[in-house]
Amino acid sequence: MLTTYPLLWRDQAMLALHEYHLLILDEAQIVKNVAIKAAKGIRDLRARHRLCLTGTPLENYLGELWAQFDFLLPGFLGTQKDFTKRWRTLIEKYDDPVRRDLLVCRIRPFMLRRRKDEVAKELPQTTIVRTVALEGAQCDLYETVRMAVADQGLAKGWRAAILSCSKRCSSCGRFAAIRRW
Repeated sequence: MLTTYPLLWRDQAMLALHEYHLLILDEAQIVKNVAIKAAKGIRDLRARHRLCLTGTPLENYLGELWAQFDFLLPGFLGTQKDFTKRWRTLIEKYDDPVRRDLLVCRIRPFMLRRRKDEVAKELPQTTIVRTVALEGAQCDLYETVRMAVADQGLAKGWRAAILSCSKRCSSCGRFAAIRRW
């Protein structure tokens, strides 16, 4: 079965009736706040195997690390209170290198972590710059927006620019009705 988070939350009662062989969370940072209903609903699902996929760094704060491991292997890092006392406070507040290294050793077998610089060569190029010449009404519209922002500043100029755009669009018959605010 494949579902989205909104559908999972909507259908949680029905989904909880089943046991799954494998439960994979994509964008698993969704479970980082254990107090919210959404994270609790996901934790209530029964599965023999669980996997978390995320591109969000776990280094943001150690509570997020605990939350994801609590989903993956409930109890592996203790209760949230125990984790805070044994690991989080000593590492985050006192920068204890011994506790940090011990925690890294404990979780290392369960993590596949690749940094962006390690995978950058495998990622497709996503930035394409293409210069396009503006003509006629497009050029006039661009100049209107540019001048409004230059004359009135960004804060006030955006409103003038939007009004100008809406007037031009409505005069071209693109919008049947334009509301003024």
